[in-house]
Amino acid sequence: MQFPRASRCLSALVLAFGVVAGAHAREDAEAPPGVVELALRGLDEAQVAMVLPALEIATYRHRASIGERRLQRLLGQVEGEVDGALEVFGYYAATTRIQQDVLPGGRHRITLDVDLGEPVRVRTIDVHIDGAAMRNERIGGLISGFQPAVGAAFDHRLYEASKAAIERALLRRGYLAQRLVERRVEIDRAAGSADIHLRYESGTRHFLGAVSFTGAQFDDALMQRFVPWPDGYRFDQSRVEALQQALAASNYFDHIEISRGEVDPATLRVPLNVQLSPNLRTRYVAGVSYGTDEGAGVRGGVERRWVNARGHQFFGEAELAQRRSALYAEYAFPQFSERISRYTVATRWQDEQTDNIDAKSFLVGAHAIARGHHWYAQASLNLLDGSFLVGARSAGQERQSTRVVYPELRYERVLAEDRVHPARGVSLDVRVLGASDALLSDVSLLQGRATVKGIVPAGLGARLIAQLTLGATSTDDFARLPPELRFFAGGDRSVRGYGYQDLGDRDAEGLTIGGRYLATASVEYEREFMPGWSAAGFIDAGDVWSRGEPHLELGVGAGIRWQSPVGPIRIDIAHGFDEVAGGWQLHLSAGPDL
Repeated sequence: MQFPRASRCLSALVLAFGVVAGAHAREDAEAPPGVVELALRGLDEAQVAMVLPALEIATYRHRASIGERRLQRLLGQVEGEVDGALEVFGYYAATTRIQQDVLPGGRHRITLDVDLGEPVRVRTIDVHIDGAAMRNERIGGLISGFQPAVGAAFDHRLYEASKAAIERALLRRGYLAQRLVERRVEIDRAAGSADIHLRYESGTRHFLGAVSFTGAQFDDALMQRFVPWPDGYRFDQSRVEALQQALAASNYFDHIEISRGEVDPATLRVPLNVQLSPNLRTRYVAGVSYGTDEGAGVRGGVERRWVNARGHQFFGEAELAQRRSALYAEYAFPQFSERISRYTVATRWQDEQTDNIDAKSFLVGAHAIARGHHWYAQASLNLLDGSFLVGARSAGQERQSTRVVYPELRYERVLAEDRVHPARGVSLDVRVLGASDALLSDVSLLQGRATVKGIVPAGLGARLIAQLTLGATSTDDFARLPPELRFFAGGDRSVRGYGYQDLGDRDAEGLTIGGRYLATASVEYEREFMPGWSAAGFIDAGDVWSRGEPHLELGVGAGIRWQSPVGPIRIDIAHGFDEVAGGWQLHLSAGPDL
């Protein structure tokens, strides 16, 4: 979507960046000003956040009055309250100077100038585990990396976090009888030192016992296929979590609760009880959609979460949009195993009509899918058959008909606590496919594509998001490649500031025909300005080409993000710097951040 008046878009850009910058401002608008105005100097944000709740006088920042006697009493205890709060950070010798000023209207300005002094620093760390757990690599790493380290300030928060991490690791690895038998921290104020002493008894490692299921709609033989460990396997909480995730990923169940049973003292086996409630068997979906890439559209579908007692599944969907119409159906055969989670057979009919593409295609594929805690893998064999015209619809151009039979491998890995809107995370998506004209295909090709994306915190309520995509195709006849197997760039999820599929090689009439190679990158700064809403500024770059060197095109812009109940929704306005961009572009997109 183009805007002829760039000034209007520039105003929106400036406004969005203003929102991002304005999010840095700190205001106390929770309550009207009280009788006491309090200022703390010499402390960082974390220290202020710890000290303020410890000050009884701070409660009068939002109270209307205070007696003189009470005021003096509260001022007399300020230094002790500050000292106690700062000990958490390792400061045991702080001094506080109190300045009191009377303001008009009987209000009081209290200024606390805090001199932290030198912190108490860790002199020795003695952490030991009696038992076999001491030989565990993960636990040993937590001990050797114990924080705060020798020479660092004795930060109680780091100390408690390190201690808790060791205890969690012992429990996760089946040392369910572990106990802390010595916990001692010796503070020498005169020497400014702290000595840490911790000793655990790990006990004997337990084992995973029988798993019982209650409330399932399938017989026990099928349910036991979900259990990803052999009988008597060493207790490992990650295995229990894998069971939870496998049950959730199956889409069979609405509620899943796993609890430990009573340990068998003779075998040290821990039975697990799984309480389940079935999901709705059939789900219907319908709605309208709009994206600047596809245009306006409607869609509807049906999902059969289990077709029969063997857990087979079916999904079908129809979509009708301005630039693309499609019918899709998939039948799945779950396998409930560590190596293969399911086999699927899927088919799709598609009709795509854009400025540069007129294509009708039929795709059928068979897939073997494996899924782990943080990864997804798929091996496919696909048949793509159809006819297409790419580029100008001139009288002399012939419509191509191509059949391609190609195997495809895909691997995806996501490391993040929350894939939908993570504060930190990284993802990798790699795809490789190939075809040969000697094996049922009209064209030979080998193609690879990889996308890596990372998200890191960038201050309070802010994130830095970066993405890189690279792709390459080797083929003996590019003209016979259907649009689905060519690279294009530009649009909502590519280089913003350019229209859908604007970047690529062009024909004599200036329409994009795709290319053999792809390179795109994006850097985005996003900051929350109110709960559920964020503003973002970004720079995108990329190109699609077939010969020579790439000519990276730039796009810059800003946008708004809304964390809707169904996931992030993004509204961006961007400007491309190449003449093909055609001015400002509006982009709408939705979906998880990783």
